[in-house]
Amino acid sequence: MVNHITWKNISNLVSNGSYKEALSHYAQAHSTSIHPNKFTFPFLLKSCKELKSIPQTQQIHTHIIKFGFMSNKYAATALIDAYVKLQLFGDALKVFDEIPNPTLPSFNAVIAGFSRHGRCEESVRSFRLLAYEGLPPNSVTIASLLPACRMVEQGLQLHGLSIKMGHHSDCYVATALITMYANCSELGLARKVFELIDEKKIQSYNAVVSGFLRNGEDYMALNLIRKMCISLNKKPNPTTLLSVLSVHCYLLRSDMNHDVKLGTALVDMYSKSGIVKWAYRVFMSMENRNW
Repeated sequence: MVNHITWKNISNLVSNGSYKEALSHYAQAHSTSIHPNKFTFPFLLKSCKELKSIPQTQQIHTHIIKFGFMSNKYAATALIDAYVKLQLFGDALKVFDEIPNPTLPSFNAVIAGFSRHGRCEESVRSFRLLAYEGLPPNSVTIASLLPACRMVEQGLQLHGLSIKMGHHSDCYVATALITMYANCSELGLARKVFELIDEKKIQSYNAVVSGFLRNGEDYMALNLIRKMCISLNKKPNPTTLLSVLSVHCYLLRSDMNHDVKLGTALVDMYSKSGIVKWAYRVFMSMENRNW
């Protein structure tokens, strides 16, 4: 009973963001010879990861070995994820190689970690190993690998695979596809993927908006944000507003206040977002106003 209460306390502390307290609680339990279970280590490693603590991650690693949990998929996957987040890629691969029968979550942790840190070759290599092992990728696998695609041909292949496996309608896969196509300046394909999403979420809108802005399509970006405010009946989140502000700042720096089309789009977007003060300011700064 004491064991259960102790590890439940740790999970609660981590869930509440009290990472230092969780590790301290574990240290006290460990000093009194209370043994952890297989579910304890993922919570502890999340704490290490959030605190960016390499020494504590390595200490937890030794305890996983000591208590015989290296073959446990939950503990091993959490350890891989922690090492990748701390950019200790060699340690992550060593742990992965030591897993007797790697599971899909273990592969996903490696693929996502490498992809997220721009190590595209390692990410693609891990994906090929996944196929060699005969494990079918899931939506997480595909969404994680897409950022590693540097050429549109690679992205098209993954897009085809996602359709074949029925993952193309997944919001996270679709959003990753949009971002990949936009990064390759294939805005038509990005827009097509976006339009095929049944239930569009704000993340998908943000991906298209960001893609438009990176490719110089400011008006299209603002127009899409306006549509988002109407369709979702939600105000833009901080990511969306950063995109809007980048357009606004660009207009100010470029002395383009005479651009009625963009100015009107900004006014409309700020109004739809409930930011009336800024809508009024943009309107009053426009040299040519359509009353």
